Amino acid sequence: MSTFFGSVAELQNSVVALNEILAGDEFSTVEVEGIRKPTISKAIQDHLAAVLALAQGRMSFQTKAALDAAGAPPGSELAEVWNDASEENNGLYGWNETAWVKSPYDPTASIIANRKALT
Repeated sequence: MSTFFGSVAELQNSVVALNEILAGDEFSTVEVEGIRKPTISKAIQDHLAAVLALAQGRMSFQTKAALDAAGAPPGSELAEVWNDASEENNGLYGWNETAWVKSPYDPTASIIANRKALT
């Protein structure tokens, strides 16, 4: 009988984790059995940002460190950082002949500022 009750408890924990993954927002992750997983909304948002960056003729980088390591772009492309751990590093960048600089016209920065103003 203890196996049955153990299985029921494990099932309940799995249902709770599944609910967190399904109901979470686009900025959240959930830890399930020691493994950090993005919520469905976050996974969609992260992948969509990368696809949109490519569709707009931009180079796409997961982190600001990866962008900096890439150095100068082959042309005059803009670059998009879309999944940096530091939210302020995400957004649109341009090359100023010596380094990547965040654009003052970055739409991501506007979204972050508006969200912070609402909280």
